Amino acid sequence: MPLPELLDRLVSLVFPQRCLLCDSLVEHDDFLCEKCALVTVGKISLDTPSRIAGLMAVVEYTDNARGLVLDAKKGDNPRLYTFLAIEIERLIARHWGDAHFDLIAPIPTTQGRRKARGFNQTELIAAPLGKRCGIPVQADLLTRAESSKTQHELSEDARRENAFASYRLSRPELADSKTVLLIDDLITTGYTMSACAACLLTGGATAVYAIAIGYRQRLM
Repeated sequence: MPLPELLDRLVSLVFPQRCLLCDSLVEHDDFLCEKCALVTVGKISLDTPSRIAGLMAVVEYTDNARGLVLDAKKGDNPRLYTFLAIEIERLIARHWGDAHFDLIAPIPTTQGRRKARGFNQTELIAAPLGKRCGIPVQADLLTRAESSKTQHELSEDARRENAFASYRLSRPELADSKTVLLIDDLITTGYTMSACAACLLTGGATAVYAIAIGYRQRLM
């Protein structure tokens, strides 16, 4: 047995791994227990007018899977981000196998919120994905205005106005003639993704794809 694997197994004896969905004990190299098979959403289509070439989500924001999205916001579980990177990589291979991404752009937060939290969860999600896929992660490609409000606090009409007023392309030279993959933790209306895609495409990007960890369907 290779030394790294042996050390990993020894650590798991002292700190046993748990299922990311139900918290039951699992084998050292497993992320989910046998009962918690993950049902991925894959490609989604929204009524929101958008120039996004493709849009996907890993899980629907319901039941146990909701915990994945909430835990991803906490910033304290590298194992979760590794798992999400694996799932996103699988979805990309399954649905966008012909696409070639030049950059990964995490959806930005305000500097104030980043300072208060100490991190931006979308960057933590993007980092292991970029490493697995060999795609550069450009965390400063987009910026978010300090005055922007949190989307979930707003009505749907206000969400669109807030999203399109909040985001800016700060490094247009990096987006020029590039295919960009946007990463976010949760998508509901799609306005945030659409606003960021508009910034990138106006700045010269060739195409923009987008993936979120969770997808919450709007109630009509």
